[in-house]
Amino acid sequence: MLERLRLRTLSFFAQLSPDELEAGFRRLEQAVAADPGAPAPAFSEPLLTLERCR
Repeated sequence: MLERLRLRTLSFFAQLSPDELEAGFRRLEQAVAADPGAPAPAFSEPLLTLERCR
């Protein structure tokens, strides 16, 4: 799940600053390291990423 989140395919990532993203992923990495066997939530959304070209 962490690897999927790193793809930033969910729209809420667009609302976060680079510093907020870095801090959030650091916290997620710490949580996974503390309990690597914990169940991950399931997301049914497709992995579709669109990028605006300027």
